Amino acid sequence: QNKLTYEQQKQIQYHNDKQIKTCPTIDFDQIMEEDLENQLKELEREEEEEEYLLLERSLEEQLKQEESNTDINEFEVDYVKQLEYIEILQKFQQNEQQQYF
Repeated sequence: QNKLTYEQQKQIQYHNDKQIKTCPTIDFDQIMEEDLENQLKELEREEEEEEYLLLERSLEEQLKQEESNTDINEFEVDYVKQLEYIEILQKFQQNEQQQYF
């Protein structure tokens, strides 16, 4: 009685086979491939982000440089105007002095 009949063994085997077929098989190669692809995408995204940050810093530095140059140019223009004004005043003073002599 402890021994299973041939028919019972067949039913058990059929049930086991059916379970194996209905359970999804795990494809480790595919899982690894997908994981590697995801890692690669993440690395590429990080690289793009780094490039963007470097570009942003570079543009900020360029803008600072241009603003600084603008300040220098404005100073230069003011300085030239002051020099011209001083020249005009000197000529005016010379004319004034010549009139008195």
